[in-house]
Amino acid sequence: MSLSLSSFDLRKLLISLTLLLSLGTVSFLLRGYSLGRIVSPANASRTNPSPPPALAAAPTPTSTPPLADAYVSFSNPTANTGTSYLLATRLNSYESYLKFNVSSISGTVKLRLYGKINDTSASNIPVAAYAVVNISWTETGVTWNNKPPVSSLLSTAVVIDNVLRWYEWDVTAYVQSEKAAGRNTISLALKSTVASSPYVTFNSKEAPSNRPQLAVP
Repeated sequence: MSLSLSSFDLRKLLISLTLLLSLGTVSFLLRGYSLGRIVSPANASRTNPSPPPALAAAPTPTSTPPLADAYVSFSNPTANTGTSYLLATRLNSYESYLKFNVSSISGTVKLRLYGKINDTSASNIPVAAYAVVNISWTETGVTWNNKPPVSSLLSTAVVIDNVLRWYEWDVTAYVQSEKAAGRNTISLALKSTVASSPYVTFNSKEAPSNRPQLAVP
């Protein structure tokens, strides 16, 4: 027996197929919507976290130049070197003096000088920084004969060789004690502590660059 479909039956079949296809599309869309909801905005923030906040910039070091500086010479005891672009130290021969205003300075404080040994005949010369209580000396008046006396030893740096580089002395405690006593001007002296043939030189405030400074990290 053969089967045949009337035109009416064909139309019913087409309508049924169309309906089934429509329901399948809706179901697919619903499934897609449901799956789409798995990654909600809240979940998305967990999947793709926000970048961490930027780190704060490191503070910029500040420095204070000297009010006055000069070195004095044993061999020329009445000479003044206040206009020289160099400071010098050698045991019992040269000493250097610096004066600073510390009214705006707080925290860790280091004296920084740019210098070297003047030749290659010696190396590793210790240079000590001392407190100077008398701050009345002047840059254009101080000499070996009238130099102010030094008091306590503050710190020591070893000058390595005849290559120019920065050297540092920690003077924090002295600066803080003077400020606590209401004194905003300090004076420092530099002396070599061992005998040597060469001497040590540092740039003075008259140098074209790399001048003395009190540095606050």
